[in-house]
Amino acid sequence: MTDPTEISPLTWQQADEILSVEFRQPGDMPGYHWHRQVEVNIPFGGPVRYLINDQQIQLPEGHIGLFWGVIPHRLIECENCTQMGVINIPLSHFLALPVDDLLLNKILHGSVVISTTKDLFGHHEVLRWHNDSRSNSHGLYQLMQEEIVLMMKRVAVSGWQELLHTEPGKLHSLRMNERKIRYIQAMLSFISEHYYEAIRVNDVAEQIQLHPNYAMNLFKQVMGYSIKDHITMMKINHARALLAETNRSILDISLTTGFSAMSRFYEAFQKLVGITPNQYRLTTRSNAGVLLLPIEKETA
Repeated sequence: MTDPTEISPLTWQQADEILSVEFRQPGDMPGYHWHRQVEVNIPFGGPVRYLINDQQIQLPEGHIGLFWGVIPHRLIECENCTQMGVINIPLSHFLALPVDDLLLNKILHGSVVISTTKDLFGHHEVLRWHNDSRSNSHGLYQLMQEEIVLMMKRVAVSGWQELLHTEPGKLHSLRMNERKIRYIQAMLSFISEHYYEAIRVNDVAEQIQLHPNYAMNLFKQVMGYSIKDHITMMKINHARALLAETNRSILDISLTTGFSAMSRFYEAFQKLVGITPNQYRLTTRSNAGVLLLPIEKETA
């Protein structure tokens, strides 16, 4: 069984659903690679150059660059860049950002975008996010997420420009097009608004007028996991926040997050997190220190 003292707020999540932050020296990539998250790069000390679909682009020092990782990309030159912030934002998180639709659509259609303003965020902030992402503190992880959302809002408001436009058909092997992107957006939006209800795959497919089998296959192709898994992860993510930040009973939390029975909640939570809900609450409270209120005795 997993040691409760080693549980991180990220442990339960699938790889493509982890918001990760690295602050490190950049290095040339021997070949193209790809992933499903939206990638954010911030070089310090000098610019970096990428090959993206055989086209060279330069990301200037101190500017925030972002693109969807399904575009095959390769870092080829670092010049005087000594450190670089690399933030990978899960697609489901990115689509929920409170920024204008134009920026979201540019990224989803294969564009490489940079902030027009330099030094919106410095290496101190990125280093702090790097450390927060590796801590066992739910409170620090939540703060990191909120600050990254604010960074994206600042890019949207302060101004951005398109460095490279990539046709959707060139987004790796996903064979994306505008219609498929709209379907994924609609499914993620519907699930985010109704995950705590008794929704099924058929409900999601019906909402966007797709055959259930097509909806399931398309979702898994793009997101890397099933619609059912995403609904469960949304429920558990909500439960994690309530366990860490409130004194509500576990029964109340299970009902609030959409589980019809306590046994199903415990089964799903332990499968994804590796420990029981009460163990998770105790662990996050002890790691967060003064950020959270003391635990009251459970009544259910």
